[in-house]
Amino acid sequence: MYKSHKVILNVLRKKSTTMRVLERETGYSYDGIRGRISELRKMGYTIIYDGSRYHLKQEKEKNITDAVRSAMKKERLFDMPILITQLEYITGFKKHELMHLFIQLSKHNKLVQLSQNKVLIHPF
Repeated sequence: MYKSHKVILNVLRKKSTTMRVLERETGYSYDGIRGRISELRKMGYTIIYDGSRYHLKQEKEKNITDAVRSAMKKERLFDMPILITQLEYITGFKKHELMHLFIQLSKHNKLVQLSQNKVLIHPF
């Protein structure tokens, strides 16, 4: 997660807000905010636009197992080689956070490490 994501989340955590307020409080452009909101949604945040305001409905899934499972299912990445950096991007968790899950999955033959930066995860 980048600083720009955190800045937008901090504004939305305070209150539901319009795009104009988001632009003013973050200093980011309209397109920049829309892009970051799209990325945050992919990371598991529920951000709703009701026609005038953006609302942060719930915080990101705290359970890393559920977050990875839902992201893998949504993106149809099970049984396909995936870069760890890609998994970091779509789940919002860093490599060191994912390592514990990787260890558990490999104990149950659900993960194959293809290289230092690439894994294959079977449905779990």
